Amino acid sequence: MLLVESAQSMANRLEVVCWDTVADDWVTPLKGLPVVKVKDRASKPLTNSVLEPHRLNSPYILEGKDKAFLTTLQKELAIAEKGIVDIRKLTATLLKYDTNALLHGVFLAKKEIAGGRMRLPRALHSIHRSRGRDRRRKWRREERRCEPFRNVGVTVVGTYGTRRSR
Repeated sequence: MLLVESAQSMANRLEVVCWDTVADDWVTPLKGLPVVKVKDRASKPLTNSVLEPHRLNSPYILEGKDKAFLTTLQKELAIAEKGIVDIRKLTATLLKYDTNALLHGVFLAKKEIAGGRMRLPRALHSIHRSRGRDRRRKWRREERRCEPFRNVGVTVVGTYGTRRSR
């Protein structure tokens, strides 16, 4: 038996079917779940935490000129660079801003957030295997949906209201 797709890749495919690209929102049964959206200077949708390969750890969300969301995470997680990481705080924060990350896992590798140690493992995975003579390998590279992340604003949209960064 040959592993055709990685567990992570298959989970990402499951994630994509939950997102309506035309409406730039969750599909109808999931509407209202929080998501972090990134908009360009003209307030047009650029990307979001559902579609980004590294979700909340995306450079578009945490490393743009606007540091509002990074500051929000720092305040809510309130964990020093050294010391014990409180997973309960992380899960409560993810539930508030990006519920999807609770299922798909997250690794906030920013030194400004607990020294880059905030990690929650993937709770959802899927595997696609091939049997028999028709074995094909499918290799996918990580794809960026938009241009480099500099000069974009971050918007947090979810059940806790909408905030537009300045």
